[in-house]
Amino acid sequence: MSTIEAGRTAIAENRDSAISRRTFLVGALAAVATGCRRTMVPVAADGEQEGRRSLEEAREREQAILIRSAVLGYLSGSRFGGADFTQRFTGRPVRPERYYRDVGMLFLSVDAGDFRDAGELLAPIALDAERVDFAHAEEEGVHRFLNERKGQEITIDIVPGKSRLHYRETGRYLFGMKSNQLRIDPDRPITWRRGPAIYDATPRELKGFMANETIYRGFQFIIDDDGHTFNFGSMVARPGEPSLTRLVRRLVRPEDPPETKTQKISDFVTNHIAYSHADVAFERANNMELVKRPNEVIMTGEGDCASKTILLASLYEQAGLDYRMIYVLAGPVRAGHLALLVTGAFPKENGLEFRIGEGTFAVSDATCRDFQIGRTEVGYPFHEMHYVQHPSDGRVIDAKTGRVVREAGARK
Repeated sequence: MSTIEAGRTAIAENRDSAISRRTFLVGALAAVATGCRRTMVPVAADGEQEGRRSLEEAREREQAILIRSAVLGYLSGSRFGGADFTQRFTGRPVRPERYYRDVGMLFLSVDAGDFRDAGELLAPIALDAERVDFAHAEEEGVHRFLNERKGQEITIDIVPGKSRLHYRETGRYLFGMKSNQLRIDPDRPITWRRGPAIYDATPRELKGFMANETIYRGFQFIIDDDGHTFNFGSMVARPGEPSLTRLVRRLVRPEDPPETKTQKISDFVTNHIAYSHADVAFERANNMELVKRPNEVIMTGEGDCASKTILLASLYEQAGLDYRMIYVLAGPVRAGHLALLVTGAFPKENGLEFRIGEGTFAVSDATCRDFQIGRTEVGYPFHEMHYVQHPSDGRVIDAKTGRVVREAGARK
C-alpha cells in the first residue's frame, strides 16, 4: 500500500477502533446505571454523571484519533495536501520523507541551511523533543549526522533492532518520531493564499473532509447500460462547512445579487486554481480516476475539470446558490467533461442555455480561465450531456430520458 493510500485509509480503521471502544463504554454505562437505580438514587445520579464524563472522554479520544489520522494523511500525500503542507502545518521548513503507518513512525528532514538548533526546530513539531531521533552515522557515539558527501549513507531506526531507514540525500538532516508525538492543535488554522483570498482550515475541519463528514457522500459510481462513471456529486461539500463558508464570505458580499455571487465565485476557481496536467497524467498512467475533495483542490492549488467543478459546486453550496452538475461522458474522439448549470439573469450570448425541468440554466465551466457565464464561447458539446445531478438529493438524472439512474443500474 502506498503512503497516500495508507494515510487516507487510516481514518476508517481508526474510526472503527474508536467506535468499538465507545460502544463498550455505553454498554458499561447502562449496566452501572441500572445497578445503581436498584439501590440508592444519589449513587445512580453520581454513576450516570461519571458515565457521561467517560463517554465524553471517549468521544474526545475518538476525535483526536481522527484528527491525527487526517493530518498524517496529508503529510504523507502531497498530491492531496500539497507539497508545502508540512511547512504550513508545522511553521518550519521541514519536508516529509516517510510515514510507516503500520509501526506509527514519521520521518522528516530539514535542509542544513535551515537548521540552527534542535530544540528550536522541534518545538512546534514534537510533543517531546527528547523522543525525536536524528539519523546517525555508523560510527559509535555520533547522535546527529549531516550527510555531506554524495553516495554516503546515514541511518535511522524504524523498529529498533529490526529495521532501518537508509538515507542518501546530501545536505539535509533526517529525523524521526512516533506519530503520536506529532504536535497537533486541532483548532489552529492552516492558511493558503489563493489569488485575492485567504483559505484557512483547522486540523479539525480537515478531519471533517477526510472522514467524509462534511461532504454529501453516497454511492461511488453511477452505473448505467453504457458503463459506469464516478459519482462526482458525492464529493461536494454540504452547506455550512466552516472553512469553505469563511472563504465564500471573503469572496462575495451579503448584498451582492445572486448573479454577482455566482460570477465572483466562478472567477476565483477559474482564475486562481490551476488546471492540473499532472493529475491528468497520473490518471492516464494509473488507469484510475483521481478525485480531490474541495479543500484538497484549494490546498494543492490545482485540479482537473472534475476536481475544479467539485470545488465550484461546494462554494456555490456555501453561498446558497442554485446549480446542477452535468456530465458529458467520453466519446471516441473526445474526453469526458464535468461542469455546472446555474440559475440567474445571465446574458445569452454564447448559446449555452438549457432548460431543466421548469428552470432555465446557464453553463458555469470551472476549467476555462476567466469564464464569463452567458458570454464566454467554448467548443465543448454541452448539449450532449448524459447526466444531470444535484448532490443534495442524491439523484442522478439521465439527461435524455429524464429517468433516475441509481446504483448498480437500478431504475426508479
